[in-house]
Amino acid sequence: MTRHLPRPPRAAPARVPRGGRPGPRAAAFPSAALVHPLHLRLAGLSSLARMRGTPVLADLDAAARGPGALPAAAHGADGSVSLAPSASPAAERLAYWTVLRLCARLGMIAGRGVPPAPGAMDAATPPG
Repeated sequence: MTRHLPRPPRAAPARVPRGGRPGPRAAAFPSAALVHPLHLRLAGLSSLARMRGTPVLADLDAAARGPGALPAAAHGADGSVSLAPSASPAAERLAYWTVLRLCARLGMIAGRGVPPAPGAMDAATPPG
């Protein structure tokens, strides 16, 4: 069975479908080339219906132009993260997990299965 995912609007700002329960808003600012692939990955989460709150994606360039260029949902976000301006498959994976870590930190998801940030384990492990 083919699953058809919602497509973001052609304009740069895209909003991931709302989670199933009310909660915080997490704003992520990827490069324009990553907005669409990241939207599709997040919209494809099987646990989206159980997510509390709404993840919001807005083009990093729109964020640089100022608050007037951002989608209304990005204003007053409970947490935000800017993502590296790259469009490689590795950057897409890193952006996806970074957004999920932000959602876990805000309590939108439990965070089981979300790996720690790269280098976080090294910093938390005492030497020797």
